[in-house]
Amino acid sequence: MIEVDSIYIANPRKRDKFTHDEIKKNIHLIGLKRPISFRKIVHEHYRYALICGQGAWRHTSNTERKSSQPLLKMWTKKQAI
Repeated sequence: MIEVDSIYIANPRKRDKFTHDEIKKNIHLIGLKRPISFRKIVHEHYRYALICGQGAWRHTSNTERKSSQPLLKMWTKKQAI
């Protein structure tokens, strides 16, 4: 499990409500197509940095849960470059 509050989103994307709702609907209908990708980081407040899958992560983290275990892929810093 990854705690929602332990994720750092370095490059947040701005999405309109329609796009966000489409992402939510697709996840409910067919599930995640690709993994949400993270890498471990050394930071005062966060343990992981989001690499890919912000829309899916936002949806899974907005379901009033303190932690989430969607389809995840962990990367090293070297792999993420």
